[in-house]
Amino acid sequence: MRITVIGCGGVGSNIALKLAMVPDVDYIVLVDDDIVDEKYLERVPLVRILMGELAIDEYKVRVLANAIRILRNDISVKPIVGRFPEVVAGEGNYSYVPPAIICVDSMEARKEIESFLKKAGAKFYHVGFDNHRLTIYTSIDEVIEVQERRPAEGSSYETPPTAIELDIAASYVVNELLRIIEVIEE
Repeated sequence: MRITVIGCGGVGSNIALKLAMVPDVDYIVLVDDDIVDEKYLERVPLVRILMGELAIDEYKVRVLANAIRILRNDISVKPIVGRFPEVVAGEGNYSYVPPAIICVDSMEARKEIESFLKKAGAKFYHVGFDNHRLTIYTSIDEVIEVQERRPAEGSSYETPPTAIELDIAASYVVNELLRIIEVIEE
C-alpha cells in the first residue's frame, strides 16, 4: 500500500511513524517544507531518540524518512521538500499521491490541497488535532470522526497536546484510516 503524508509536524510525523509499522504499507511519500526545531523533537520523541539533536535545522521530511528507514529497512520512503501541490504539479504524474493524509495547520492550505487532489482523482483524508479534539474528515465539509480529549491535569484546552497525546492520536488515526481505506478498496 502506498500512502502520502502531507504536512510532517507533530501530527503528520507521528502518523507516518505509525504507518511505517504497518506491514501492508510499503511506500510512504512525505511532503513538507519546514525544518526540525526543539519543539518538533518534543512532539515527536521517537525522532529525537533515533536521530538525536543533529536533526535540528534539517528538513523534517528528510529526518523523518531516515527515522522510518531505521525502524523498517524494507520500506520505500520518498521525502519531498516543498509545499504541496506546487512540488508535484509540474510532474504531471499523480500515481504516487493517493491515498493522502493531509496534516497541515492552515485551512487555506487544506482547501488548496483538497482541490488539487480532487482534480487528480486521489483519495484523501484530513486529520487535525486542534488542542482539544482529533478530527478526521474526507473533505473540508464532511467530518467522519471526532475524538474529544480532556486536558491533562494542570493544563487547559489552550495547552498544546503532549507527545503522548499525539502518539495516542496517531495510533487511533492510523487504525481508523486503514479500516476506511480497506472498506473503500473492497
